Amino acid sequence: LLADSVSAAFFNGGPAFIEAQAYSNVEILARYRDVEGFPAAIILCRVGKGKALLSGVHPCYSFTEAVEDCYVKNLLLELEKIDFMRKRLFKDLLIQLDLLT
Repeated sequence: LLADSVSAAFFNGGPAFIEAQAYSNVEILARYRDVEGFPAAIILCRVGKGKALLSGVHPCYSFTEAVEDCYVKNLLLELEKIDFMRKRLFKDLLIQLDLLT
């Protein structure tokens, strides 16, 4: 992910990773731009020889799934508008995990 790029994904009051930059094994991949202090929204942790990706947003949640979800059905149009950014974000995250090239 590029630090200066803007992306979008479904967010349902999930966690923020406070002071993630304080840990040497953590790389901040995305920040909340609409939350005070711009806390980390997605981080990549190096654990032994592996990696762990932690996300407070839902980049795998598409607008097509929202059609079936009565709790977010009212967000359908907004989710559809950001779907191209969500897909790009999801692909970038898979690349970070070495699952795509």
